[in-house]
Amino acid sequence: MQQSTLEQIAQSDKVTYQLTRLYEPVESCYEKHQALKKQGIEATPLKTMYAVIDWQLYMFVMPDSGEEKKFSKRSRKARKQRRDAKVRIEEDIVKVAFEQAKLGQPIDSTPYVGQDALPQYATKGYCTPLIPKEAFTQEDTSIYGPLKAIFIQKPSSELKKSLVDIPSEDKSASIQVEYGWLADQLKQAYQDKVFLTDFSN
Repeated sequence: MQQSTLEQIAQSDKVTYQLTRLYEPVESCYEKHQALKKQGIEATPLKTMYAVIDWQLYMFVMPDSGEEKKFSKRSRKARKQRRDAKVRIEEDIVKVAFEQAKLGQPIDSTPYVGQDALPQYATKGYCTPLIPKEAFTQEDTSIYGPLKAIFIQKPSSELKKSLVDIPSEDKSASIQVEYGWLADQLKQAYQDKVFLTDFSN
């Protein structure tokens, strides 16, 4: 699915959406949140992450609050806390996702999220869940092979009507759409490859 296709569907479905031109480059959900606030836009950045689990590639999609967690870099203990905090959160997400999708637990639930985990169609800082369908079948889209599945935060009643922000194809703009509607569109587009997941459980 391409951004232009998403806009066309949004227009035909008459859902709330808008296209925003960004005036400064961003490389994280936190920076995107700040850039949107400067323009008076109340939308939550949509976080799209790729992780390698048991040597296979998965995507995790969820709204990001835009809050930045800061850890001191001065001591070895602080660096370990920073590293452990990230791994602990990611492992919890993996276990919940696999359990709710009924995929069975992976042999090793520790995800690898390095730069080379990004497939060819993804760019660091601008990852989007709008990907080509070939991502699920073509071996050469990633050094870890095709994408196995997408885990998306299940829309709660509160999240359904909230606006989330998705990076654009040209990186100079972004589109804001209703989260519940977007989750439905991704499910329709990628069907049994998409699992709606409550990561809070």
